Amino acid sequence: MLRITELKLPLDHSEADLKHAIIKRLGIKAEQLVSYKVFRQGHDAKLL
Repeated sequence: MLRITELKLPLDHSEADLKHAIIKRLGIKAEQLVSYKVFRQGHDAKLL
């Protein structure tokens, strides 16, 4: 299991956007991503 921190996406992102961001961060092909789980999701109010 790998933990990715500080993955920044817009508040209205889709599930496909999240998957694409994970694949890009890991530098892998889409078919190599077996699964993922969102452990914690936060919103920074300073950026709004």
